[in-house]
Amino acid sequence: MGKTFGKDDQNTLKKILSEAIRYVNEEDFDHNDFYGFLPEELHTLLDCDEYRSTDECIAVKAIAYPKLHELMRELVDTIADENSRGVVWDNEEEAAGGAIARELALHNKSDVILFARFISSNDLNHEVYQAEDMESVVAKWGACRETYSVAVARWLTPGQHRDGFDYDPIIFLWMLWCSGLMRDGFFHTISTTAVTMWRNCLP
Repeated sequence: MGKTFGKDDQNTLKKILSEAIRYVNEEDFDHNDFYGFLPEELHTLLDCDEYRSTDECIAVKAIAYPKLHELMRELVDTIADENSRGVVWDNEEEAAGGAIARELALHNKSDVILFARFISSNDLNHEVYQAEDMESVVAKWGACRETYSVAVARWLTPGQHRDGFDYDPIIFLWMLWCSGLMRDGFFHTISTTAVTMWRNCLP
């Protein structure tokens, strides 16, 4: 999709990710047009017309460079923290950081927990792409502790399609027990996700 970046474009993406991290740490930035800070020449260079958002464009291009993954993680983590003070949007449908979190989770199993943390920080009363992203991550890795953390994050996070705790917790725990994950240290994953979400709810 879109133009293929050449060997020098890793530096361009590194600059964009670094500037995005710096930008989200500023006190006053536009929560509704996060990548609006990018100069027009960078938007042109990225060539994002075939992507659903600037966030997805950056995510798909940057994931090809393993050296950029740590910056991608830092950006997702920073945006997730900021979401507790007001959700950051790329556009009216895409939560900033969402596609980047998804691409990390699709390429690195260890990043699925970060993806779950990001989902739990979202405003799911305006859910658009999150369900699709979660489905792709679960399809990639199947049933495991990491993907169950995504299920827990979605289950506990209120949204437009259902409120948190809408499902019978006894049935949910029974499903976990049958999967064998609860017997294999899954409580650690649940507690980690729950603590993160609780912190996101603090003023």
